[in-house]
Amino acid sequence: SIDDTYKREPDSENESLNDSEEGGSHDSFDLARFEQAPEEAQSSPDAEDTTLVDDPTEEEITETAKEASGDLTYENFTYTVSGSNATITGYTSSAASLTMPSKIGEYTVTAIKDYAFSDCSSLTSLTLPESITVIGSYFIEGTGIKSITIPKNVTSCAYCLTGSVVEDVVFEEGMTKIPNKACMQYNDSYINYTTRVQIPESITTIGSSAFSGCAELTEVSIPKAVSTVQNYAFSGCTGLQSVQFNYNDEIVITAGNIRHPYSLTIGSCAFSNCSSLSHVELTENVTEIQDYNR
Repeated sequence: SIDDTYKREPDSENESLNDSEEGGSHDSFDLARFEQAPEEAQSSPDAEDTTLVDDPTEEEITETAKEASGDLTYENFTYTVSGSNATITGYTSSAASLTMPSKIGEYTVTAIKDYAFSDCSSLTSLTLPESITVIGSYFIEGTGIKSITIPKNVTSCAYCLTGSVVEDVVFEEGMTKIPNKACMQYNDSYINYTTRVQIPESITTIGSSAFSGCAELTEVSIPKAVSTVQNYAFSGCTGLQSVQFNYNDEIVITAGNIRHPYSLTIGSCAFSNCSSLSHVELTENVTEIQDYNR
């Protein structure tokens, strides 16, 4: 009988439990496949992945929304965020004086984007926070600001005064390098109004083209801590009449206990095209004036 067939133990591994070739009229039954079916179903590519994933936190949802929204708004400012830092991208107000915040909520304001205060024609006074490290080009173009202090932590501010009417530029004490192209205009179509610059005693390097094209600048004092005046630093300062290098009597001790005076290197073309500059008295600190092709 069929029941006896199912109950009978197979005589060998090759003997079918349900041998249809012997003329059995019932459907064949593969016990091995039947027993494995549940395991195969679980490992099937089409099986639904039931792995539990933690729901995003409220902070993660908020941060994602901020990143997706682009510019954000705080009072009269627009800004973007990256990590824990904020970049000021714009400002809309008719105020004459402004002190920028160093923080917006949990974010530290570290940068100002190009054109951020452009065409704020009523703005005549702007105080920047010490948290700022980057200032974009043309950032006060079209304003009435005539004096600006660059915070000590700024490391990049190329062409930042382009299009402005700034006359007095103060680099804050504590800064060690005047950034490259800090007071340089982007091109000759802009007038450079810079007439006075204050370089702090903490400066050791005057960056490449830092004051290039400041045609209204008449005098400059190089602090004694300066060890490098980079290429084209004062090139094109056609109104420059006086350059004072301050002597540094510090004795520097290098490897091998070698003692020598504090040294100063002047880069190539540092004072090129300064047509009003007829005489410069260098100190003993100057040990190298680099060639044009160097």
